[in-house]
Amino acid sequence: MPLEPAVILCMIVTMVPAAREQATPIGVFSFVSAGGVSLDLRLRSRASHRSP
Repeated sequence: MPLEPAVILCMIVTMVPAAREQATPIGVFSFVSAGGVSLDLRLRSRASHRSP
């Protein structure tokens, strides 16, 4: 399991101490992560279904 997401979330929590102010960066992180996973799944499915 990669450690990068945990490191990024730890950086957000330590750099932004107030809980209300953490909501925006954590939301952006979640949105970007979900978009990356979705794109990865699409690209992998297209690569595996190509005809020779």
